[in-house]
Amino acid sequence: APEVSAVPALPESKGLDPAYVAEKLMFFIKEAIASDDEVELDSAFMEAGMDSLSSVALMSMVAKEFRMSLSPSLVFDFPTPRTLQDHLIEESRS
Repeated sequence: APEVSAVPALPESKGLDPAYVAEKLMFFIKEAIASDDEVELDSAFMEAGMDSLSSVALMSMVAKEFRMSLSPSLVFDFPTPRTLQDHLIEESRS
């Protein structure tokens, strides 16, 4: 007979790990804008040098990494790395 444990199973963590999302997102932003300059979490993508082509590149990398269907226009809906990061984490939990 299978062994029954009296210890309840821990709930599985749902969604993406915020630290991992932050790290990968910042890496992808630098790749998309072809810059080694530090990008602030609260600075606007456009101020960091992002344009329509680099936003497509960014969202393509992010979509592939996190296995999500994402529109390049998300950089306009969520105009800073922090707001985009929060959106990605929220989406991964739904």
